[in-house]
Formats: sequence, structure tokens, C-alpha cells
Amino acid sequence: MKNLSNSNRRSFIRNAGIIAGASLIIPKTFANSNDKKEKNNLFLNGQGDGFYTQKIGNKEITVISDGSLYFPDGFFAQEAKESQLKKIASKNGFLTDTTSVQVNALVIKDSNGVTLIDAGTSKGIYDTVGNFLTNFKKAGFNTSEVDRIVLTHLHFDHFGYLFDKEGKAVFPNAEIILSETEYNFWNNGSPNLSNVTADQGTKDFFISSAKEVIKNMKKQFTVKNDGQEVAPGMRMIAAPGHTPGHFAVEMEGFVYLADTFVHPWLHLPHPEWSSKVDVDPISVKASRKRILDKVSHENILVAGAHANFPSFGRIAKNGKGYDWKEIPFEW
Repeated sequence: MKNLSNSNRRSFIRNAGIIAGASLIIPKTFANSNDKKEKNNLFLNGQGDGFYTQKIGNKEITVISDGSLYFPDGFFAQEAKESQLKKIASKNGFLTDTTSVQVNALVIKDSNGVTLIDAGTSKGIYDTVGNFLTNFKKAGFNTSEVDRIVLTHLHFDHFGYLFDKEGKAVFPNAEIILSETEYNFWNNGSPNLSNVTADQGTKDFFISSAKEVIKNMKKQFTVKNDGQEVAPGMRMIAAPGHTPGHFAVEMEGFVYLADTFVHPWLHLPHPEWSSKVDVDPISVKASRKRILDKVSHENILVAGAHANFPSFGRIAKNGKGYDWKEIPFEW
């Protein structure tokens, strides 16, 4: 992880509101080995710096890291007391003046082609995210082979590489799929962000960036609703609250949670806490409980857009909250 001094972190908070910080995991065997054969085997097995592949049923699912974002304390837990946040920070070993989350996207390859779920953050928004496209290519994919892009919601860290600066599609052959509710909300003249407690500049950025993507999509997209297939063998599970049309994606043996929880150390033990950018905090909590109860009861493999890379794990019920159970990773 890129190291920033406490003074630098506070300076970034004052000047930017949201801090970006890199957090890409490099396998120890890769970092320490001089054996070319060993290095090559890592990549043949589908693992590497910034990407990780897991075979689930008939699907090959690759998590692509975009980097990490840093936020001031309380950004993800506006109902929490400062003493609670400091206790959690100390317990988990992260700095007490910032809270970080990683940013991930998925590439799913099966007999129906290549499906991308979310598309990272545009280069240049923050200095330590925007690595999605580099890591996508490093994992052996090319932009022309993507058949469809499923957008779980229209936030900047999920659609960043849909279009380049000129508005040209980065993935020229891909159909774009999103929630009808989500499209209608952001396409409205004045999206209602009255329950969002982030500063006005952040609100304006969310609105302008979503509207820019909608403009670039023109009419070349498909809208779906709860329970419908967003791609062959992949079903939408509506999870409104973070945004009105936010959703998770369910397939055989696996659920992609997207932003059902944004910060694993905060929202899992305290599912009653909401983020300052949640459009409807009450709905966030209801959606989170419904989906996390489901995946914990079924003990199903999950991944999250902001879970620690490489993101795969399981959810276990623990009292009124939940625990994150990482699975063994093979590097």
C-alpha cells in the first residue's frame, strides 16, 4: 500500500474531501522468486498482481483491482460514535484518521462469452485508483472480446472505463446493461439527493458524472428489473438504498454483492450504519440485511466491489451483525 504520512493524509482530506490510495496485493512467491518458470506458472493459473481468477461451476471469474480509496473517519458510518470508529480502527490495524476501501470489478468468462460487471474508476480522478484497464489487460483480456457490461449502479468508481475522454466506447462490442430504476433516477433533470449527507461538491460530481455516462451511452443500452437476467445465467437481485437502482448479481454458486456493503469492517459488524453517499439510508439497511441473511444462510461464495482484494469470501451471521470469512487463496 502506498504510504502517506498523517499530515499528508489530513492535507488530502482538506483539499479533496476523498483520499485515494493504492492497495494492490503482490503474491509473495512472485515478489521474491527469481525463477522464471515459477513466475509463468502464476499467470497460467490465473493469478497475478492486480487480478485473481476463481473457477465457479462453468464460469471463470476474475476479480480485477482498480486500486483503493481513502475516506475520512465516519464517511461510511455516519451513525457511529467517534469512540466506536477508533475502537474498530485499532482492532483492525488501520489509521484512525482515515478509512480505506478497495475498488474491484469482475470479468466472467463462460460459454456465453465475456461479461464485465462494473468498470472501475477513470484515470485521473484520484491518483491511486484508475488501474482497472491496466490490470484487465494484464490478466490476458482485450477490450474487443467483452460481449456485455453489467453496471450495478451509476457511481464513478463503477463506470469509469466505459468511455474515453472523447466519449468513445472503450469496449466497442459490448452491450451495456443496467437497472431501469437506476437509469430513470439519474436521467431525471434533478436527481433527489436530499438524504445524501456528503458535501454539495460531492453530490454535484455524482450527478454530473452519471449524466455524462448516460449521454455517452446514447440509446445503446438495455435496462432490466429485479429478478431478470442481466446476462445468461446471471440474475439481478435488487438492493436499493445506496442508489435507487443498485443491485447484486446472483449466479449458480456465487453472488456478487456490489455495494451491498461498502466497508467490510464497518458494515458487516454494524449493518445498521450507512454511508454519507447513500441515497436512502433506511433502504440500504433493509437491502443489506435481506441479502446478507440470504448468502450467510446458504453459505454461498460471494465477492464485493469494495471487499479486500482478491475479494472472494463467505458471510457468516454473528449476533445482529455478520463476519467476513475469507477463503484460502491459491497464488
